[in-house]
Amino acid sequence: MENKLEKIIVEKLNSIEEDLAYIKQHMMEKEDALSEEEFNTYIRRFDKENLERLLNVLNR
Repeated sequence: MENKLEKIIVEKLNSIEEDLAYIKQHMMEKEDALSEEEFNTYIRRFDKENLERLLNVLNR
């Protein structure tokens, strides 16, 4: 059961990572783009929040 949950979480995180990479790649306006540090901070926060939500749903 845990392996299945881990696989689901990894798949979700990979999907999120792909989406964020696409967004960063396609930001054309410099004023709209995040700095590398801001973007990395956003990714870490986003990943943590999503993991916590996934774990909360799975633990219900």
